[in-house]
Amino acid sequence: MNIKHNILNSIIITIAMATSVAYANPKSCNTADIIQKMEQRLDTITDYRVTIESVVNDQKPAEMTLYGKRPDLLKAVMQLSETDKLTIVYDKQYQWIEEGNMVYQVNLSKSERRTAERPFDTDYSLAGGLLSGEDYVGTIKTMLTIYDLKASCQTNTITLTGDLDIPKFTEYTKSRNITAPLDEFVKQFAKTLKKATIKIDKSNYLVTSYNLAGTDKFKVLFNDYDFSPLTAEQLSYKIPEGIKPIDITPGAPQSEPVPATDGVSN
Repeated sequence: MNIKHNILNSIIITIAMATSVAYANPKSCNTADIIQKMEQRLDTITDYRVTIESVVNDQKPAEMTLYGKRPDLLKAVMQLSETDKLTIVYDKQYQWIEEGNMVYQVNLSKSERRTAERPFDTDYSLAGGLLSGEDYVGTIKTMLTIYDLKASCQTNTITLTGDLDIPKFTEYTKSRNITAPLDEFVKQFAKTLKKATIKIDKSNYLVTSYNLAGTDKFKVLFNDYDFSPLTAEQLSYKIPEGIKPIDITPGAPQSEPVPATDGVSN
């Protein structure tokens, strides 16, 4: 009886171990397959609204609601404090930046940094959880490319982790019109944000958070996804009554530097 009982236990344990190993290393947790499914999911997105919470090092979190209609319409409202907010809108013709009682505009047709892949790349590019010049979809796709990622799978979550792929990041950086020397820029980025950790909802292949870490730490959370079609009103910008916009297009006659905020970066 004991012998049969022990044999039965051994069979059960063996099956459990086999099942565990199969789940830890199935095709469903193959890194290439996961990245492909994520990219396919991203390619289906045209309109989106998402709440983004970002934290740089140990600073106070900043929350942003992002509205996008691909490929070139974007609106972001970032709450800087209880009383202050930053609004940035790209409406194909202009980039609008509103903070407090000041409004700035950039003529997008005169911005030499913009490309079809980076339609929001200006001297005052939106940050706050997005890579400069890219929207939500572009940011996630770039991260899947420039980091050498490996997958691990849990019941409901997929985790991608990896270090910056220097050759791929160098090629990516070459496509940008950055003013800093290429080698210096790549070296500095590899030092400050060397490692990426990306969390994905296994049920829909959407990113729930990502962490970039090195000498600096950058954490971003994504919440309240909505892929319903957006109206023109949701994506438009109306200049507040009584305010005259300041043209900060590079080379404009009255061009002035825009004050630095947590939501704008060069």
